[in-house]
Amino acid sequence: MPIKLPACEPCRTSKQACDHAKPCSRCRERGSPSACLYRARPFKKRRLEQAGQDLLGFSNTELPVAPPNPSPETRHDPAEGLTVVETLEPSRGMPSYPNPGFLGSSSHTTFFEHIPRDTADSGQLPTYSADEEEIRNGANLIDHIHRYCHIGSCIALVQRWISGGVNLALAGPLITTCAEVTQHVFSSYETSTPSGFTPARTISQTLFRNSSQPLNAGDHQGIAHWCAVFGVHNARWEMLGLFFAALAAATSHTPKFEPLYRSHQAQRDLEKLAVRFSDRCLDISLSLDRLNDLQLLLQYENWISHSCLHGDQSYISWRKLGDVISSLYALGYHERVDPTLPPLESFREVAFARAFSGDTNVSLFLGRPPRIDRKHCPWLPKQFQWSADAKVDYAAETQWSAICAVLKGEALDLFRVDDQAEKVRRANLIRDDADLQWSSLPPHFRLETTLKECTRPPIERDFLVSTLLNHLHVHFLLHLQLQVRVNDPGPQLVAIAARMFSLAIESILLKDFLAYSGTTLDWKVAYYGLAAAGIICLSLLKQSPIASDSGTSKAQMIQDLNVLVAVVETGVFIHPIDPNYALLSRATLTIKSLLRRLLTRDNRQPAPVTETDTLVPGPADITPETWNIWDNQHLQDFEVDFWLNLAEHPFLIETPTESLPTSQV
Repeated sequence: MPIKLPACEPCRTSKQACDHAKPCSRCRERGSPSACLYRARPFKKRRLEQAGQDLLGFSNTELPVAPPNPSPETRHDPAEGLTVVETLEPSRGMPSYPNPGFLGSSSHTTFFEHIPRDTADSGQLPTYSADEEEIRNGANLIDHIHRYCHIGSCIALVQRWISGGVNLALAGPLITTCAEVTQHVFSSYETSTPSGFTPARTISQTLFRNSSQPLNAGDHQGIAHWCAVFGVHNARWEMLGLFFAALAAATSHTPKFEPLYRSHQAQRDLEKLAVRFSDRCLDISLSLDRLNDLQLLLQYENWISHSCLHGDQSYISWRKLGDVISSLYALGYHERVDPTLPPLESFREVAFARAFSGDTNVSLFLGRPPRIDRKHCPWLPKQFQWSADAKVDYAAETQWSAICAVLKGEALDLFRVDDQAEKVRRANLIRDDADLQWSSLPPHFRLETTLKECTRPPIERDFLVSTLLNHLHVHFLLHLQLQVRVNDPGPQLVAIAARMFSLAIESILLKDFLAYSGTTLDWKVAYYGLAAAGIICLSLLKQSPIASDSGTSKAQMIQDLNVLVAVVETGVFIHPIDPNYALLSRATLTIKSLLRRLLTRDNRQPAPVTETDTLVPGPADITPETWNIWDNQHLQDFEVDFWLNLAEHPFLIETPTESLPTSQV
C-alpha cells in the first residue's frame, strides 16, 4: 500500500495537486516558495476533548502555521426562515495592555498622576495584531455576508432611504462613507489574493489591522472630519457594522423594495439579517478591547436596531442600552469633554444626551429605575437659548429630547416626596420651567395647528409631533405625580392625556406624510399613546370630569379609542409579526371591552353586597371604590401589566374572556 503524503497548505486550500516537494513546484511557479508550508500532523483529526480545551483558553501546540478555514456546521432555523452557518467562536489570549478607559478622581491612578513622568516614556499602547483564529472568524463573517446579502442592492436601498432627507439619528453623517467602504470591501472579494489565502481572509486581516489602530479624529474636528479620515482605504469593522445598522433602519422604514423584498415577511427577514451582521461586527470590534468613539456610535445604533426589531419590551434591547451606557461611562463622556464649548456642541456630548434621553424614556415606559444618574452629569442642559433660524434636524431633536428628559427626571423625583405641599411647590417650579422652555422654542419648532393642516415636509412634521408629545408628557407626569388616587384622574390630567392621545392617533392616520426624525411612530404610539389611553380609560370608568377649557369632549376620546382598536385589529398600523403587536393588541382588547360596555349598557354600580355574599370571598368583593390598579407597583408605567389589571375592573369583569394566541402573550 503506497504511503499517503500530505499536500502543502496553498495546494490543499486551493484543491490542486501537489508534488510534495519542499517547496513544491506549484509554489515555485507562483513565486511564493516561502508560503509552501506543511502541517505537523496532517492526517490526525482533532479530538472533541482538545477542541473543548481550546474553547476554555488552553493553547494547542499542534495547530498548523497557516490553518485552513474550519468546516462550518449548517442548521436550519425555522423561526428565522434562514439557513444559518455557525462556527465555534475562537478563544484569544489576554491583551498585552490594560484598557481601563476613563478613570475618575477616586481611581487607583489619581495619586500617581502627581508623580512626574519620564519624558522618554511615550505612554503609547503597544500595537495589537489579531491571531489566526480571530482572522478566520472574521473571514467566516465576510463569507456569510457575501453569501446572504446582495451588497449592491443593499447599498441602493440605503441610498434611496437617505435621499429622502432621513438618516440614522447619531451616525447619520458617516453612513454615506460607510456605504462606500462596504462597496469597496466586497468589490475586492472576487479579486486575486496572495497564494494560499481566500479573499475573505485577506479582507478580514485588513479589517482587523485597521480596527486595531487608534482613531485620529479629535474632539474639535467632529464627525465631518471622520468622513474624510475613514475612507475606503481605512475600512474598519465598526464601519461595516454601521452600514448594516443603516440597512436595518432603511429596511424597517421602506415597506417595499423589489430588488430585495416584496412582502412584509421578507422585509422583516432582511431586517433581522442586517441586525445579525451588525451584531457580529460589533462583537468583533469589542473583542479588540479598543473602546473608542466609532464603537460607541455602533453600539448606540445597534441598540436602536434591536429596539425596532425586538420591540421596546425586549430584554435584548434593554441590555443593549445598558451596554451603551457602560461605554459612555467608560469613555468618561458624563464629564464635560470641552468646557469651552456650549453644551451639546461636541459630538461626544450629543451621544451622551441621546443615550440619557433614551434611558429616561425607556425606563419610564417599562417602570424601571433609570441607569444614568443626573447627579453624575450636571452639564446636561436644562435650559437652552434657541436661535430664531434654528434648523429642524436630528441635532435639534436631540437637544429638545435631552431638555425634556431632565424635566421628566425631576418629575419622577416627586414620587419620593411625602409632604404634599412641598410636592405641589416643586411641581409648580418644574411646570414653569417646562413652559418657559416651550415658549423659547422657535415658532417653526412648535405645532400650533392640527397635523392635517401642517404643510411642512414629512421629516419636519414628524419632528413637530415628537416635540409636542415630549412637552405634553412632562405635564402628564407632573399631574400624574400629584394625583391622590390615580384610579380617579383629575380633569387637568385627563385633558393632557386626551390631547396626547389625539395627536398620536392623528399621526397613525397620517403616517404616510411623516418621516423618521429620531423616534419611530411605533414608539410614539406605545410610549405616549398607551399612557394617555390608560388615563382616558380610567376616567371613562370613573366618569371623571374634563377640564372645561381643554377643548376635549368625551365623544372625541371615545372616537380616538375606536380608531386605535380599528387600526390594530385590521393590521393597518401594525402587523402580527411586528414586535409591539402583543402589547398593542392586549391594550386594544381591554379598550374594546370598555367601549362595548359603555355603548351597550349604562355604567350602573354593582348590586349591594349582601351578608351572604361576604361569606364567600371572590371577585365580587372588589368594587369600583376598592379596586386599585397600582396596589403592587411603585413606578406608574402603562406597559402590558397595566392593561391586564385594567381588564379586571368590576365594570369589565363580566365581559367574556378574550385571549391572545399563546405565541403572542
